[in-house]
Amino acid sequence: MVFLKVKIDEPAIPAIEPVIEPLPVDVPVAAVPHPPIPPPPVDLAVPALPVPPPPPADVVLHRLHRQQEQYDQKWDAKYRELVEYHGRHGTANVPQSEGVLGRWVGRQREAKKKGLPEDRVQLLERLGIDWAPKADVPSWDERLAELTEYLRCHGTTNVSTSNRGGKLGSWVRIQRRLYKSGKLSQDKAEKLNAIGFDFAPKNVQKTFDERFEEILAYKAEHGDSNVPMSHTTLGKFVANLRAR
Repeated sequence: MVFLKVKIDEPAIPAIEPVIEPLPVDVPVAAVPHPPIPPPPVDLAVPALPVPPPPPADVVLHRLHRQQEQYDQKWDAKYRELVEYHGRHGTANVPQSEGVLGRWVGRQREAKKKGLPEDRVQLLERLGIDWAPKADVPSWDERLAELTEYLRCHGTTNVSTSNRGGKLGSWVRIQRRLYKSGKLSQDKAEKLNAIGFDFAPKNVQKTFDERFEEILAYKAEHGDSNVPMSHTTLGKFVANLRAR
């Protein structure tokens, strides 16, 4: 049996083109809507408060007077502290390491350069304040440490006031004088006793320079250097000089 393959041509389907009808000329195109314009921002600033009128002149003067009184009271209180310090230590040149009082003294030196009132300048100079110290004065504890070192090296606390002993010798002499007058604090007396300090040395050998200064003081008082033998140990010193 034979099968025949027959090709049947299908009829072509014509393409359908879309028909676009033009809009009528008189029909308007819808406008694109825009967002509404926001209203201008409202000013939320707080209105400025009215400036109060300045106080009367008498009120201002009263306030300034009151402030000056308070400052004067504080100054007088510090000056009394300085007087007490001078009585204990024999000097008004308080080192900065002494704390509040030392810083106050430093401020007075600065105020002197800018115009410290003359009455206060005189009060401070009565105590022997040094307006331009070359170096900061050692504190009491620093001097005690120097004395301890002197004791270790020399075996005694009887420091000479000559050039060899220097300012330490003067400091030692001041401590003895304060102790004798009852003005040395108990705390400082205990610290000196702890290192075996001699508050009343009996046989302290004075240097030639110290004796010479005593002779000059005697001459200034009596008009000559003929110190009699009855004049304590200075008379004997002068007699020994003449006998050489």
